[in-house]
Amino acid sequence: MNLATIALVVLLVGYLLVRRMTGQLMEARRLLIIPAILALVGLTTLDSTVLSPMAIGFLLLGCVVGIVLGVIRGYTVRITERDGMVWMRYSVASIGLWIAAIAVRILLIPLEVVIDPTAASAAGQATMLAVGIGFLAESVAVLYRAMHLDATIVWRADKAGNHTTSPTLTDMHNRVRGGGSKIR
Repeated sequence: MNLATIALVVLLVGYLLVRRMTGQLMEARRLLIIPAILALVGLTTLDSTVLSPMAIGFLLLGCVVGIVLGVIRGYTVRITERDGMVWMRYSVASIGLWIAAIAVRILLIPLEVVIDPTAASAAGQATMLAVGIGFLAESVAVLYRAMHLDATIVWRADKAGNHTTSPTLTDMHNRVRGGGSKIR
């Protein structure tokens, strides 16, 4: 991973953490697209020539851990209704789970190195993939929980305070709350 990629990822992760700790209007677009960008950046850093079966196993382990901790973290995020719209904010447990995710990753490194140093190096390059997937899993869990509220789920908000909704998201929201036709 080159220095520019590391800087981009650190900035995106820092941005997400600060926004989610301070509380924000839940914008579904940001909730889903920024983590997807992180995951794609992580995916592009993979060198397919060094991906042995063991490296793929380590990579999958990192992604599974990211998903599991992301979903659990998504259930610790505070979701509230304010002015008829959904707002979200990290709780102390959310921060604790971030610390746990970092600790798990740090603890896995020596274990992976002992098992297969080359595979561990390849899996280490994919850390951003696991981080992005973990953020995405968290976002899906938060969005799923928000679907059960009567408040509006905003797709996008601009600086002037205008809000846009997504017809697809609104339809899903109505179906989850029982107000629309059932998903077949």
